[in-house]
Amino acid sequence: MTGDSGNLGRNGSGNIVLNQMKNKNDSLYRQDFAEVYIAESVPTKQERSLSEPIQNRMADEEEKYRLFLEMRQIYKYPRSINSYGQDASYFYKQAKMMEDFEDDYSGNAEYSGYFTEYQALNYEQLRTYFTWRTNVRRGIVKKTSFSYVFLYIYELIHNVGVKDSRDGFEKLLSIWREYGKYEQKLSKYMVDWVRDYYITNSFDISFQELVQQDELLQQYYNFSSEESYFDLYAPLSNYKFKKSAFYSAETEKIFRDCFNFIIQNLDEWLNKNGVYFDDLIYYGYKGCAWLPFQRAVYTMQAMQFPEKKSVRISNAEIYWYENGRWTSSKNRIRRKNGCYIIGYIFRRIEQFYRKAFRFKYKLNVDKSKIDLSQIEDIISNFEEFFIKIDAAIFEFYKDSQKKSVTVNLDHLEKIRENALMIQGKLLADPEEVEDAQTQKIPLAEQIPLEMEFDHKKEKNKIEAPPVDTDPWQILVSVLDETEREALRMMISGASQQELYTLSQKHFIMLEVLVDGINEKAMQTVEDNILELKDGMTVFEEYKYELERVILHETE
Repeated sequence: MTGDSGNLGRNGSGNIVLNQMKNKNDSLYRQDFAEVYIAESVPTKQERSLSEPIQNRMADEEEKYRLFLEMRQIYKYPRSINSYGQDASYFYKQAKMMEDFEDDYSGNAEYSGYFTEYQALNYEQLRTYFTWRTNVRRGIVKKTSFSYVFLYIYELIHNVGVKDSRDGFEKLLSIWREYGKYEQKLSKYMVDWVRDYYITNSFDISFQELVQQDELLQQYYNFSSEESYFDLYAPLSNYKFKKSAFYSAETEKIFRDCFNFIIQNLDEWLNKNGVYFDDLIYYGYKGCAWLPFQRAVYTMQAMQFPEKKSVRISNAEIYWYENGRWTSSKNRIRRKNGCYIIGYIFRRIEQFYRKAFRFKYKLNVDKSKIDLSQIEDIISNFEEFFIKIDAAIFEFYKDSQKKSVTVNLDHLEKIRENALMIQGKLLADPEEVEDAQTQKIPLAEQIPLEMEFDHKKEKNKIEAPPVDTDPWQILVSVLDETEREALRMMISGASQQELYTLSQKHFIMLEVLVDGINEKAMQTVEDNILELKDGMTVFEEYKYELERVILHETE
């Protein structure tokens, strides 16, 4: 047996009832110091701890013996059960009692068992464990029974023998690092428990920063290749910007970096108001129920948690604590409105950069599909949310236009000479100095005003767009004759056979024809307008607009 390894978590186990068996003799020297695990079946060797009767102990041994007995009295039978499984609160009370105990036992009593607690150990085993723990606290980590190592870790995750959460974190890393040299399998437990310890305690530094500071953690937590905001949210966007004619190898980096910059800024702003950007994309605490330290002896009842708590391990991994329960971001329910918000941000980015690059086609953006009431439920001033998006786009653009200046040190002396020459000329001609002072020097970061967003103008434009900026009119203007004819026929109720005949006439497959029309529609009206499921058909919501522009064109 290898100690505590290879089992399901103690938080979800617990059919074993521990009964304390004592000799009726009142003398401590004659009393058996033993516990026996009694299960539904015959107890295994690992499910009980046997000891020899204690005889003729020295005074200091007698004192330790009495202390151990006092510790055992804390344990109650049968143990209470809570919603998480077996209650480990008695273990915590015993651990706090023995928190400062030290020992120097010269013997060595081995032990092997699952989910090791003090109550399972006899006198010699307890002395062996506490002596080993004393040495560990002094920086001496020796090989011992693997179960003793787990017992020590169970103390640490309950903050027994630690000054604060950072000290506890470092002690967990230390035992992982030092004892991992003897038992490599320790890592498969510690990789979860270290993360769980961070989640259940308070830190003034992010988990990613802690990982960056420790080589051992870097082997198991790889944040360098972690999904960015773009990787997380882009697939949720209702606007398929990758199908846009503006999207290319060059602009892909702009889409990615600008989007990451926007969400980072939004998240920092939202955090000040006690919410996350994720709250706009997913429904509240509706992920999976989560239990910390599932493969350890652990009790949440002994820990002091705030009424509400949220912990972010990475952009994709978040944990919440509320009403005495933990939940995680795994399998949360996505808001449909969240997809529209993400799509809006990508459209806004593209709209800005189309103007900046003087792209031949403009892109119209509005908030009509977004349910603003859902945003208002989370952010009281939802208009500021959209202003923050535009401000972040503009700031990202300005930062990207800044050019770094490098000075060739070999030419530094020449630069100084030129500077002195210019200074001499300026001093010799006061009028020139005055002219130089009053001259306006253009700043590199100055951007044409038309590049900035005007929410009022945008609103007016959405409400009453001029004919030459009507996206549906623009769509018709960029379609070729075959594409316009196909739309005309569909609006007029042509059969699928007639559409197929049209495609054959122009030597083009229906699939290619649909893709071509949809690609141009994506650039102008920001969505696909056709589907090729059981034939070539127009999406119901776009029939009116197509009838308006196509039939008008044929009059």
